[in-house]
Amino acid sequence: MKIFIASPLFNPEQIAIIEQIERTITAAGHDFYSARLHSGSDKMTPEERKVLSAWDPIFESNVKGLDDCDAMIAVLEYAMPEDRSLFRCDRVDGVWQTTASVELPDAGTVWEMGYHRAQDKQVIGFHSKERPAHLNLMLTHGCMGLVLGFGALESFLRPGTPQEARGAFNWSACSAWEAEQRQVE
Repeated sequence: MKIFIASPLFNPEQIAIIEQIERTITAAGHDFYSARLHSGSDKMTPEERKVLSAWDPIFESNVKGLDDCDAMIAVLEYAMPEDRSLFRCDRVDGVWQTTASVELPDAGTVWEMGYHRAQDKQVIGFHSKERPAHLNLMLTHGCMGLVLGFGALESFLRPGTPQEARGAFNWSACSAWEAEQRQVE
């Protein structure tokens, strides 16, 4: 099986997640396409990055990667450094208070998920935490399943796991409400 890794890759925290996914896929004996390694964006000069048309080959490489892959692991978290985290504020008893950490989905990952899903290919959501605080409803329900944590990803990708067993694997799309309930366990 060849797997497309859809994920933001804009800071060390995000790249660390991608690298672990790449190692996990390789250890399970599968091939993958990762924009981090295969798109060529790492070879662009700072001057090229300022020119819109210079990004055309990167876009085409990613689309070809999507077309060539059988399945996708879509990272549904937007790992941010601690000092740059986003928070949701709500009015509690008339006072604005920070109530939750917020993870915004990466626009490129969302586009890739929609493209892959439109091709009727398997899209598997992934979050590195076993109990994410918030997951977007449209993204989780747009996936054929949701794998939480690297241990679960290893189990899911284990060689010899029959496709039927993967379908019965304890993973399912969940709403932000259900994810929040898991957080409270």
